[in-house]
Amino acid sequence: MLGKETKEGTETFKLKLTQKPLMVDGIEQPNVSFHYFDTENFVPIASESEIPSGPMKGQMSTNTMSDYQEVDGLYFPFDMGMMGQNLVIKEITLNPEVDMALFKFPETAVEGSKN
Repeated sequence: MLGKETKEGTETFKLKLTQKPLMVDGIEQPNVSFHYFDTENFVPIASESEIPSGPMKGQMSTNTMSDYQEVDGLYFPFDMGMMGQNLVIKEITLNPEVDMALFKFPETAVEGSKN
């Protein structure tokens, strides 16, 4: 834990996460990310990590989470920002009833074959 910091207008706890190094172009690179949790509700507000390769190499990637809503006793972010693009969730359904027929492959008739 690195202390407190204001992120997205919210006071947060800032945590540094160091994971197993990445291999980028045959060279081992550090794999470090920073995570920000709301000090009041302890929900994630943002995460940041350095982009290790490609045209944006060296720049920071920031993901944000907001508009938390309760669904069946659990809190979920209904607005998530990733690389400048926002994903807005309209509805979350936990453990829905799913018809298993949706996962069945359609029958195909191949000329001259017998089933």
